[in-house]
Amino acid sequence: MKMVLGDTDGATEDVRKYIELDGGDPTIMASLGQLYESAEEPARAAECYAMAVETDVHAYVDRARCLLMTEDFAGARKSLEAFRSLSAEDKDGEVSSMFGVCLMNDGEYTEAAEAFRTAAQQGYATPQLMYEQAMMCSYIAGDYETAVKDGAKTIEMKKAAGESVASTEILTGACHLVLGEFSEAEAAIQTAVDEDPDLEDTRYYLGVCAMSREDYEKAAGFFTESIEREESVTACLYNRAVCRLNLDDIDGAKEDFALIVERDDDQDLTGQAAIALDTIRQMEESGLS
Repeated sequence: MKMVLGDTDGATEDVRKYIELDGGDPTIMASLGQLYESAEEPARAAECYAMAVETDVHAYVDRARCLLMTEDFAGARKSLEAFRSLSAEDKDGEVSSMFGVCLMNDGEYTEAAEAFRTAAQQGYATPQLMYEQAMMCSYIAGDYETAVKDGAKTIEMKKAAGESVASTEILTGACHLVLGEFSEAEAAIQTAVDEDPDLEDTRYYLGVCAMSREDYEKAAGFFTESIEREESVTACLYNRAVCRLNLDDIDGAKEDFALIVERDDDQDLTGQAAIALDTIRQMEESGLS
């Protein structure tokens, strides 16, 4: 009654006293778990649901949901596995979506992606979110072709829901870049920029696409813009140096390589820049430049 009247603190205090006196009947504990959830106390709700599982298998799902709120991923996964051992039910894809979160936390990205797809197929309330999570997991797992497919579904659903697609287009473009599909990458990234000009790293990606067409002047312009925005600075300096070399701007290339060595924040690029500088100087000394 206190809960109905909006007295959450009073209601939860009565719950505490009840548990002290009675020890907690499983059926009642399920309702009390809901009470604690409403009061935004997921840790206490999880304790109630742990007792409620004696008579209600669905309490495992409720407990997992609360444990995820407290970032107890191991506990949530254990609770979901217990539920799955007893029931194949996955109402509205909730079980699969939560299991996907647990798998992702454990670094099992391919399996997590599949779980998120299943959640969407089971009728999860926001399937575009599930496909986007699947896309991210596939990308991290290095399955870029599957990530592109998940991205396409995400974009379609986001557009239908009137949501922004810029962030999804960026990741789609990054996948296309890795796959060497530069035209597709440029189209996706440009779409993202048209929707949100302030998105990070878009100029860097557009520069890479321009480089793939050997349009070094345009690429250098994109890299310069990215550097001015303080985004992917070292990578942009290196790529701009390569562009400048192809444009016969030797002094500009030397300047960029020297800045990379000075920054020394990327071991691989710093080493490559140092080698490039040494090579250019040797060529200049021998009159070959």
